[in-house]
Amino acid sequence: MSNWTNRITGINRSSPPDDQPVGLWCNADGSAWCGEGAEGHGVPDALLPNPHMENALVGISKAIDGLDCRNWRDWCILLPVDSSVGDSLVEKREETALGQSIPHLQEICRNPRSHLKVSEFREPVSRARRIPPRAISILSAHSEDWHSRTFRSVRPKMVLSEVTEDEWAIYENRALRTLRERILETLTPRLLALRELLTAIELSSQGDVGGYRFRIDRLCRLLDQLFSNEQDRHQLGMLVERLTSMHKSLLGLGGTPLFKEIRQSPPVSSPLHGTNILRDDRRYRNVFTLWHLWERRDEEKIPRAERLRRLSSGMDRYSAILCARAFGLLSMVSDGDEERQPDDVFEPGGAPIELKRGWSFGWNSDGTFVLRNPGFEPVLRIVAMAAQLNRLPVGLVADLVAISEDAEAGAPPILLLSLGQTEASPEAWPPEFAEWRERQCHSLVSIPRMLLLEVSPSRLDPVEHVARVIRRVIAESEWPELPIQINLPGGFASISHNLSQPISDSFAQAPSIKLISEVTRFQKSSDEAVIRITDNLDELNRQIQRGKAGHNARELVQEKNRLQSDLRTSRANLEIWKELLAELDRVRKIIIPAMICPCCGNESEYAPEASMFSCSSDSCSTRWGKRQDAKGVMHVFLMPNGEDPFNAPQDQNPLDRYGADFI
Repeated sequence: MSNWTNRITGINRSSPPDDQPVGLWCNADGSAWCGEGAEGHGVPDALLPNPHMENALVGISKAIDGLDCRNWRDWCILLPVDSSVGDSLVEKREETALGQSIPHLQEICRNPRSHLKVSEFREPVSRARRIPPRAISILSAHSEDWHSRTFRSVRPKMVLSEVTEDEWAIYENRALRTLRERILETLTPRLLALRELLTAIELSSQGDVGGYRFRIDRLCRLLDQLFSNEQDRHQLGMLVERLTSMHKSLLGLGGTPLFKEIRQSPPVSSPLHGTNILRDDRRYRNVFTLWHLWERRDEEKIPRAERLRRLSSGMDRYSAILCARAFGLLSMVSDGDEERQPDDVFEPGGAPIELKRGWSFGWNSDGTFVLRNPGFEPVLRIVAMAAQLNRLPVGLVADLVAISEDAEAGAPPILLLSLGQTEASPEAWPPEFAEWRERQCHSLVSIPRMLLLEVSPSRLDPVEHVARVIRRVIAESEWPELPIQINLPGGFASISHNLSQPISDSFAQAPSIKLISEVTRFQKSSDEAVIRITDNLDELNRQIQRGKAGHNARELVQEKNRLQSDLRTSRANLEIWKELLAELDRVRKIIIPAMICPCCGNESEYAPEASMFSCSSDSCSTRWGKRQDAKGVMHVFLMPNGEDPFNAPQDQNPLDRYGADFI
């Protein structure tokens, strides 16, 4: 019997419950849940992403498969954006044909072809307009339709009449309606992706606006990878304008009388038959041509279960790229040998990747990720789910609420990555969960038990969002409380007189390089003294053994005792110097990471009276540190360019302005 594990809660079950999204449950071998359950239930279609999103994730996954070696540095430079967006800036053949055919489609809707439909009804004589010849025989057979009978004939009450009307739901018109739906299914997600990309370009071209400068620089580097030149970006704007015009025209067709009349008629399936109207009528010939240009050709028939496994794997790999680029953005990638080594391979279940300052990042066999501190303790779990949050069933959302509110002691927070947009329709959520979702998606003060983050391969800013969460988790551990006061253990008084700078009981600044060099020199000197005294003592022991009966044996024994005393003193001093050097190194490891500017990477200055770090660069002026909230809990903060994002206007999201530079 299969053993399935919930990647968020860790609960094991023989079969996942109904209505579960892709990526939430995995098997013992790490494969995602996408098959049929014991009762015949699988992943519902309502929880699956649109085809455009699915193709983007699969495309990113194929780009990873194309790497010669899955080296960690190769992951850090991969583009976390759907590469097809940059490769499809030229208007496609079917889109050009659609733009040329829009006037003909609109003319069809104004004056459609139809069949004359003749129906016969028995109705009152006063309403009858056209009486067929066989109405007399029908009347003679139905005496209940007689009003009265005369000597020669009868006076009818009901009579058979003909009703003629135009039948619009003909094959050709239904083909037009089906064609419109198919085009919108493909055109809408493509247009949304291009619009999001165009918005990112326009946002990054606004110029140096406050703390937004560093984020603009990062977005421009992504755009340079995505586009080859400035002409491509201009071409993108023109393409979006043309596709928007086509999209509006197609949407407008849905409000015409023709589409309202045939809305309930069955669609047309492929292949489209070339009827006389589709071949001879110049307007309907455009429908026939567009059908074959926009028709989906599934060249590779993939079973549903295998397709969903590829979708889950693509989502995990896309999340891995986001994390890798986030570490590169935060300058956490180790400066090691550039050659590809076996332990540099980044894959599920492999060895963790060593980052700077003792941090590590691992990819578990179940597809989740874990960030560990220098003590190898997990501080953040990252789980990817290939579904939109606002489509999740109410029961599953209730479970997520319970997990986030009933936190276990010492359990690391969970970053849940899902497909979609952070600004996606909060009204689509149940009212009882809307406030919780808003709190989880926009936590500005602290990282809750579970943080929701909606990402998309069509956007440029998911790396900024992931980097912001990782920066906060690392900063909570590395940034000391202000004002800084790091105590040293006692026992250094006996050697402090040898130093030019006195050793204080606590440090508010990082020990200087001069002090470290001086302590290192005294440690080396003590080590050499121990070696020298040990050699002299060995030589003296040999002399005593050779000349025990000599007249100077007593003096040799006294010299031996003196050397042994000096050796004990030198060894004790050596241990003290080693311990002092280790303590100074510990203090530097606490203070130095917090003194590096998170925005520009320059050395900072620490003002104890201001209880914050300040960047020494005049062009940056960023301030950061830890401050106490109303409940007395210390939280990290960062003010890009000296501005306080918490005092920003209500309608301005600080994350949209500063990106990863804001916590």
